[in-house]
Amino acid sequence: MDNIHKNLLHDLLDSSYKRNYEAEMIGNVHGLKLDHELSNSDHKVFVDPDKNSHVVFTGTKKIPDLITDASLLLGLEDYHPRFINSKKLINQVKSKYNNKNINAYGDSLGGRIAESVSDKVNKVITNNKAVGKNDIFKKINSNQIDIRSGSDPVSFLGAYTQTGGKKKVIKNTNYLNPLKSHSLSNIKYL
Repeated sequence: MDNIHKNLLHDLLDSSYKRNYEAEMIGNVHGLKLDHELSNSDHKVFVDPDKNSHVVFTGTKKIPDLITDASLLLGLEDYHPRFINSKKLINQVKSKYNNKNINAYGDSLGGRIAESVSDKVNKVITNNKAVGKNDIFKKINSNQIDIRSGSDPVSFLGAYTQTGGKKKVIKNTNYLNPLKSHSLSNIKYL
């Protein structure tokens, strides 16, 4: 992965944690237009000049997200609104932009939510994807790339998913600091 793509991936994932006006500025740097109508604190939707859509799902950011994390951990994600709404969002993007070129991205919990729509999009890229009970030994789709820091505690069980797509492990030395190990900044070590 070259530096341009690493920076775009980092910036897209980072934008998901920002307010819309900040995310819009990040998108503008890469020639992406933020769809304010479809973007909120749970996800951002960008469109590039070729009318390809880029949906970025936010990881754990707010207190209610801890309930989402718990549902994932217990294997109940299919019943949680964030997972249900992610599928509805992809359908809204398809309808609004009348395209089939949709890519989904996510960091941590957002990575697992992006994975949940992998059958509806062209490509999925996750970073330190949260892994729950139902994900152990699960095969990932061929259109998916999972990136994880080798010492990240949130995505640790991701090492036990079966390969269908691609897995990239970032070797880092943050074994004693789980927050640094889970950080977006590790993408620069790809």
